[in-house]
Amino acid sequence: MNNDSLIRDFVPARLSVNDLVARHGAWRVFLAAFAALLAPRRGFARLGPVPLSDYLRRDIGLMPSTPPPVHWLDRR
Repeated sequence: MNNDSLIRDFVPARLSVNDLVARHGAWRVFLAAFAALLAPRRGFARLGPVPLSDYLRRDIGLMPSTPPPVHWLDRR
């Protein structure tokens, strides 16, 4: 599937709503749309920022969040 097929297969929304009204009637389509407006939103839970490990921070070019350990040979 590419962008050309998406543009070719595009159906305007008003045509599909007209088809729904023709098939089910205006009152039922209105009630279904109203019920959808009142229904609670379902979606992804928004989580706070996740701390990245020092390995991931290094991979994307950030400094480590903790200083690197001092090797015992380097303490001279």
